[in-house]
Amino acid sequence: MKKSAQKVNTFLIILICTAIIIGAVVFITNGFQKNTDLNTPSPTPTTTKFQSSSALKFSVDVPNGLKAVDNNGYVQVTNGKAEILIIRNGSFFNNIKEYLSDLEKKNGFILSRKADVPINKGEAVTGYIGSEKNYFIMPERSYAVYVFSTKSPQLYQALDQIAKSFRYTP
Repeated sequence: MKKSAQKVNTFLIILICTAIIIGAVVFITNGFQKNTDLNTPSPTPTTTKFQSSSALKFSVDVPNGLKAVDNNGYVQVTNGKAEILIIRNGSFFNNIKEYLSDLEKKNGFILSRKADVPINKGEAVTGYIGSEKNYFIMPERSYAVYVFSTKSPQLYQALDQIAKSFRYTP
């Protein structure tokens, strides 16, 4: 009986040692790996959220490298050389198409290369007056039209990005 108990004890010791060795190998190979999530720098935001004054009632995402300034009645976004202007006009029209038709008639211009653009639950049209690129945005349930414009071709892409990020904040 002594030899049988001794064989069982030896078997248990070998089994426990094997389990400890396997556990140590697993811990060493998995426990000491570098955590790449901690060493990977987080991406730098490419835009900054801009909230207008309570009178203008909107927010937009402004690309890095541009500065937005809320002036009395309009917002100027600039890179130091050129600018994007954002203004808010009141409107008695029920939709953006009527507003633009009246605007073209009264001001004697034609908005060329017109295109409807979906922007945050509102009506929007983009187009050109000469070389000036414009967005006309009428938020849902609002009698206001926001006009985003720039004469600078180097800011056309930034204008697209800013206008498409428009959020009405009544």
